[in-house]
Parts: sequence; structure tokens; C-alpha cells
Amino acid sequence: GNLAQLCENPFFDYALRRPKLISNTWNAENQFLCVPALESLLPLGKAYRSKSFVQAHVLKVVENDAKGIRCQTAQGWTVTLSADKKVLNTGKGFAVESQIRIIFEEIYYNEDFESLQILHLSKPLLRKKPESEDGLILEQIRMIPATRRIVGQHIALTHLILGPEVVRSLPK
Repeated sequence: GNLAQLCENPFFDYALRRPKLISNTWNAENQFLCVPALESLLPLGKAYRSKSFVQAHVLKVVENDAKGIRCQTAQGWTVTLSADKKVLNTGKGFAVESQIRIIFEEIYYNEDFESLQILHLSKPLLRKKPESEDGLILEQIRMIPATRRIVGQHIALTHLILGPEVVRSLPK
């Protein structure tokens, strides 16, 4: 489920282990921690493990109206959440304006029952496109689950056709 995705996310884990970086977001109705999807972090290597990267993903609401929710990062960058919280649009401070899909919204509770509003994003909030990110790498990452599914289907089909004894004797 959603909570499992968050708990397996290395950025979320990193942010939780640095309480000073996100201390103002606990129990705050006007703040969000944006957690990029795991697969979107892979091309970044360990870049998500920095104070500035975490701070870029802590949003404070500055204005809320019918058009959306305007927020700012600690660096003063501007983002706008759509009124239905399905899309986040980058604005002032970002080199390129872009739309980022919000996969889900979740409220996380720590062991002290403090709440943290989470927006799980399809990709990170980056000031500029990282040099290591290109279509080929991202396409290979997207193909991994499909490849696992195909191999699993192949093994199941082989099992049906040849029988379980033959499948067990095949080299691993």
C-alpha cells in the first residue's frame, strides 16, 4: 500500500532520520513533505542525501484559493498544487517550469503520534535537470518490472507444459 511505498523509500527514510530538516512540518496543517517516487531517485545516485535536496521538498503554504495552493520551499522556490492535489507545478526559482504528478497524499504518524502530511510525487523537485538523467536510463528502469513479469510468466508456462519435476531440474 501507500505506507509501504513510503517506508521503502530511501529519501523518506533519510528525511525522517534528520529531524532538524523537517522539524517544522510535524503537526503543521500548512506544510507538506514531498517524497519523490523511488524509481525517480535512482538516476540521482546519492544526491537526495543532502540538506538542500530535503529542504527543496518541504513545502509551506503561502496562499490557498480556488485556483490552487501556492507554496514555497525553504530556498524560496515557488510551487503550486492544483486544487484537487493531483498535480504540482513548479514556478519561480526553478530553471524549467514543469508539471509533476502527485501519485497520492498520505498522513504519516511517528511513534509520538505526530502527523506529517506527505505528497508522493512522480519525480523530484529539481532546480535543473540532472546530467545523468536521460531517456535510455529511465526507460531501462521502467522495463525492470515488465521483465520480471515476463520471466515469471515463462516459468509458469514451462511448469504447465513440462511438469514440476522438469522445471525443478532446470539450471537456475
